[in-house]
Amino acid sequence: MTDFIRSACLTSFPEIARSMGLDPLRLLDAAGIDRRCLDDPELRMASGALGRLLEASARAAGVEDFGLRLAETRTVAILGPVGLLVREERTVRDALTSLMRYIPLHNQSLYLRLEERDGLAMIAVEIRVRRPVPIRQGTELTVGVLYRILRQLVGPRWRPLVC
Repeated sequence: MTDFIRSACLTSFPEIARSMGLDPLRLLDAAGIDRRCLDDPELRMASGALGRLLEASARAAGVEDFGLRLAETRTVAILGPVGLLVREERTVRDALTSLMRYIPLHNQSLYLRLEERDGLAMIAVEIRVRRPVPIRQGTELTVGVLYRILRQLVGPRWRPLVC
């Protein structure tokens, strides 16, 4: 069984790849991702293929922050219908609760949990893949997107504490 992710996660991938001198279509082919995923954000692709794509792109470009560069282009809208729900919640807590509950509709490999102690809230991010694949770029993309979503929900003055 394979875990899937919406192809919306490829938004801005071609532009960023090209800006680093890479051929995005060749990278997609090598990762086993259908090129149609660039045109339809609702198509599903294997989460492991995305991980391979991001790692190969970082390696080919000779950069360690490829996933973070992708994350810089994201807003809550990247989540599609889940993002609409999250954006319309009454409170940030409600938005996070909805995000945790419905994130599998966007990414079946991603698990989020909210932990609270001593007046602080911590969001734990877990990426579960069926076959071991390098996931540094995917992890950084995920954390970067979560940061940008929280800034959008809470406001630009919010600053996370690093644990």
